[in-house]
Amino acid sequence: DSPVLAALGSAYDLVVFEQSVPPPTLPDAALLFVQPPVAGGPIPAQGAMPAPRVARVAADDPLLRGVDLAGLTFAETPIYVPAGEHEEVVGAEAGPLVFRASVGAHPAVVLAFDVNGSNLARRVAFPILIANIAAELVPSPLPPSVPLGDPLAYRPSADAAAVRVTAPGGEATDLALAVADGTAPDAAAAAGGAAMTDASGGLREVAYADTGRPGIYAVTELGADGADLGGGRFVVNAGHPQESDLRQTAGLDALLATARATGGPSVEDALADLWPLLVAAALVVLAAEWLLTTIPGRARRRATLPPPLR
Repeated sequence: DSPVLAALGSAYDLVVFEQSVPPPTLPDAALLFVQPPVAGGPIPAQGAMPAPRVARVAADDPLLRGVDLAGLTFAETPIYVPAGEHEEVVGAEAGPLVFRASVGAHPAVVLAFDVNGSNLARRVAFPILIANIAAELVPSPLPPSVPLGDPLAYRPSADAAAVRVTAPGGEATDLALAVADGTAPDAAAAAGGAAMTDASGGLREVAYADTGRPGIYAVTELGADGADLGGGRFVVNAGHPQESDLRQTAGLDALLATARATGGPSVEDALADLWPLLVAAALVVLAAEWLLTTIPGRARRRATLPPPLR
């Protein structure tokens, strides 16, 4: 049912169609197609490849990070000919095996082959490939780290009514989102955050500014009934507390005004520069001792030799 699928898709960031025809009304989400049907499918095809082999690889493509394609086999695979703009990631001689495309203005990745007819599903490369595809189509809304004191901009899912940020000390801050007229809730601003709107007045993301302490911050999306809808974590990596303190140091200007450059190298630097000369002198002494030891012995051996026979 197209309306049901479209409504269901709005609750998810990624929808997978495996050997099935998508509805006329596509869900508002990123799409992954696994060997879409030739008849009525979203991507036209011309003919088929009986047993394709990997012939072309975009080695530096993010989708293939950590994916070993050596020795892969595939069953019969349609030769897809995307009508719009597309980008091949892995290809056989006659057509693409993995490629990017746009389907109804939605970003999509297409696996042209049947997963069950390939040995890829029995390899470690398969979950890595799927993870790379999901990371590209649905990037995490949370950055891995935030500099000390910088605000966090977070875009929640459509079903979230509030965003709860828990600081390293355990203090929780709720940033409300359920506002009909699109104005920022006073509670969000009072709690160190703000709700931002787009041109239509709909809330699109929240900003959390209270990142003055290093550590791990937890972000949780809450539904209208208070249910946990998921979330994630981000780290405020401050390094050394004194080095990462962005506040102005009292008396710093006066201290810098009295600073003077040091004149000449230190004792340690002078000794460090002398070590090649000391090594060379030691080698000369050893060579002299060796010569003094060996030359007299050779002279005595020559003096004791008997005269040659006539």
